[in-house]
Amino acid sequence: MKLPAMEYSTIQLKIPYNWENITVFQVNISARRAYNHSFNVNESIQFPPNLREYQIRAQCGTNYTITLRGLTSAGDEEITAWNTETDIGDPPRHLENTLGEGSTLQLYPVLDVNGPISSYEIIVYMGQDGNLSSNCKQYSNTPYNSNWNLSHYTAAVLPANTITEPRTFILGDNHHYNGFHNAPLIPKHNYTVYIRVTSRWQKVETSSCAFAGFIALTAEKTDGSFVSVLSLSSLGLIITMLILKFLALVGLAVIPLTPWMGMGNPAEKKEKKRRNISTEDDEDDDEVYEVLEEAENGI
Repeated sequence: MKLPAMEYSTIQLKIPYNWENITVFQVNISARRAYNHSFNVNESIQFPPNLREYQIRAQCGTNYTITLRGLTSAGDEEITAWNTETDIGDPPRHLENTLGEGSTLQLYPVLDVNGPISSYEIIVYMGQDGNLSSNCKQYSNTPYNSNWNLSHYTAAVLPANTITEPRTFILGDNHHYNGFHNAPLIPKHNYTVYIRVTSRWQKVETSSCAFAGFIALTAEKTDGSFVSVLSLSSLGLIITMLILKFLALVGLAVIPLTPWMGMGNPAEKKEKKRRNISTEDDEDDDEVYEVLEEAENGI
């Protein structure tokens, strides 16, 4: 027998020649993960002797113990066993568009289905150039430096054991995280934020990147004493609220004028009275106009 070989996420067992006295082959598969003791898979498979090759679908970052035994009418043959471990794969991507109102970033734990999660990295790009998640994956850690004209930098690297449940992260809080400076955001600048998840195991490192969102900064005071941070997702809501407030104020200004708009021209009212076509409403309005005329004439 040849040792199992990994190809296209499968483990291949190849039988070099035909065994005439074998009635069935039996394969036992045991799968374990050293970094996740809750993962435990056991499987037993039988296939006929004329099947010269058998493929086992493998999972990333898993240690497999595989045994093969031939069964005959006279009894069982000896067991042949192998141990093999698959490399870890890219971790699942973090949820996208988790940048909320202002500069608040929501972080969620990622499952270690392809390997152990080692860290979560917050990467900040200057400007708004669209979703560049593919570039983020190959990005090298770049600490913030106020003396450089940086196009991107690492705001924080958070160990996986600090994100075992959802938590928030404030961009620009001026603190250091694992040696990286989460520098204050610059007023009147735009930013694009990404979350990179990294797995490390047995000298193999791999990662995945997710787009978190855009940030647009506006300075509320000219002296810079107060800076308002608006994410694009909340900007539309604010504009809508301002429009509704404007319409409400216009409505309140129009309502007091409504009774006077229905009274018409005083001269026309008097002309109607001369023609004897007045109504009860007209008589009520005439009394109002007579009072107004007396007030204008100083009577």
